[in-house]
Amino acid sequence: MTATLFDFPYVVCSQCGSKAMVHAEFPAEVLFPLTEAIPYASARGLRTKQWSCSGCRGPIDPINERNETFSVPLDLKGRYPFRAELTMPAVRCVACGRIQVTANDRSTESDIADALIGAFDSSGPYNRW
Repeated sequence: MTATLFDFPYVVCSQCGSKAMVHAEFPAEVLFPLTEAIPYASARGLRTKQWSCSGCRGPIDPINERNETFSVPLDLKGRYPFRAELTMPAVRCVACGRIQVTANDRSTESDIADALIGAFDSSGPYNRW
């Protein structure tokens, strides 16, 4: 999974040029709306999961997963508009065409957090957040 940030807001020190997050909680404020914007298929069953589309409830086959890019516009606190793109394994519903993730929410959220850390680090050097 990879995350790419476009027009990401940060502040720059006028004396030394170092970058810093807009405020200390900014990474968490990016993570939560981003994970909520990704559609997740639902699963039933303990041993053999039966996946269904989050839009039309049609059956989903996770064998057909491929990397898809989700583009998510974010506007945190109405002052910091930017866009995040997440490229991750997902599947398209044959019935309605909706693209969605077929993994449990907890592992996907952890993967998104790791991808965001990578995106922050590649944009950086940031002062510690």
